[in-house]
Amino acid sequence: MVCISGGEPTVRKDLPEVTRVLAQRHFPTLITNGWFMTPELARSLYEAGMQEISVSVDYASAARHDHRRGISGSWRRAIDALKHLQAAADKRSTRYYMNAVLLEDNAEDVEPLLKLSEDLGVPFRLTLYSPHRGSMRSPNPDIVENLLTLKRRYPHFVSLTGYLT
Repeated sequence: MVCISGGEPTVRKDLPEVTRVLAQRHFPTLITNGWFMTPELARSLYEAGMQEISVSVDYASAARHDHRRGISGSWRRAIDALKHLQAAADKRSTRYYMNAVLLEDNAEDVEPLLKLSEDLGVPFRLTLYSPHRGSMRSPNPDIVENLLTLKRRYPHFVSLTGYLT
């Protein structure tokens, strides 16, 4: 597995070609903020052999997401990117996810994000915060029970139970 991530990898005009080369011997995946995703790029990435694309959406609120990302409209672009990926995906061989990183200030957003992804028909994955990713700390460990309850309640919450535990 080779994960292409940022900065923002979709700024590369040759990303479909890079994907094509990687797909010859690897399982290419992509993490994007969705800003530059278009229907054409989504199709070309999947056609080139991209197996999995995750779009980062860390807050259910557009205002909070945009504030964290530092650019107005980033939440809308991420949601549009998920729609483009969903339309372009071959359901048998490609995957797409709404992906959130669990931080100390967005734990209460997990269920609203699950509801949003459910409304969009998009699987949801939660990535746990890494202490190597800046200054935000992970939330209180007591959140584990809540995450496991949400995992049981929402079948499209695809993070592994052992990982969440």
